[in-house]
Amino acid sequence: MITDFDRSMWRLLADNLPARADWPAAIDPGRSITHAGLVAEAGRVADWLRGRAVRPGDRVIVHLRKGIDEVAAMFGAWKVGAVVVNVNTRWTARQLGYVLRDCRARTAILTRAALAGLRAEGALPDDLACLIQDGATGPVQGADPWGALPPDTGSAPDEPDPAALAMIIYTSGSTGAPKGVMLSHRNIRAGAVSVAQYLRLGPDDRLLSVLPYSFDAGLNQLTTMLLTGGTVIHQPLTMPAEILRMAREQQVTGIAGVPPLWNQIVRLLDTHPVSLPALRRITNTGGKIPPNILELMPRVFPGVEIFLMYGLTEAFRST
Repeated sequence: MITDFDRSMWRLLADNLPARADWPAAIDPGRSITHAGLVAEAGRVADWLRGRAVRPGDRVIVHLRKGIDEVAAMFGAWKVGAVVVNVNTRWTARQLGYVLRDCRARTAILTRAALAGLRAEGALPDDLACLIQDGATGPVQGADPWGALPPDTGSAPDEPDPAALAMIIYTSGSTGAPKGVMLSHRNIRAGAVSVAQYLRLGPDDRLLSVLPYSFDAGLNQLTTMLLTGGTVIHQPLTMPAEILRMAREQQVTGIAGVPPLWNQIVRLLDTHPVSLPALRRITNTGGKIPPNILELMPRVFPGVEIFLMYGLTEAFRST
């Protein structure tokens, strides 16, 4: 097991080459990418960021639906030493505008619809450079299309101090305005090592990613799979039947969820059992599972290890 915390987030991806170059790193519905392909796609984003004069420490907003592009955007920012600010796509244009101002972002990687929403709210800074993900036809004023990015140049990465800021994760704002939690490269890598060790994750694992990457537990699924050279399966729809279908189809070995999601999945399995022969472990975070659901879990997930996890965003695996 890798235990080196003192490397950058970019190395978390790049260190899978060459040994895991051809192994699938991430799978979307209808699309997959190898570790080598993900390095190259992130390199395209990094080249664009450098062309927009993004420097180490600058904030880069990533506001994309769960998928390969979202991962490439984050690692493209980390390749140039920038700070990733991943904002949940369920947040409104007003909330996104608040984050833009609060973290003083230099650039944003987002959809055409999100950009239009910011303009409508009057929340778009004049000097914000934007990269647009979706391939809808027609130019967008003040933005560049992802599809027009040239191939990766293979430029050398910036290697920041492991104690430098790598990411800002915003809390939900349940007790006021959302707060930006500042995480170093070492923070995130230490979290990946910790969770990968006690869950006994390895390169043959295939984790189903349902939780957003703007949430620390969701992010940790991605980082543990890149740490171990495994595969993350993106599940953008949180419908229980779709989650179970994807888990069976993709031979998923692990699923992470939160109590409201487990309530639905367990109730469905209790009435309509589904065989998941590859599944080894499930994890819960973000709150307490009701006792009646907890009692059902070993029955509907026979032979599967159940982990009840805990960790505040503000303390991201720090103790």
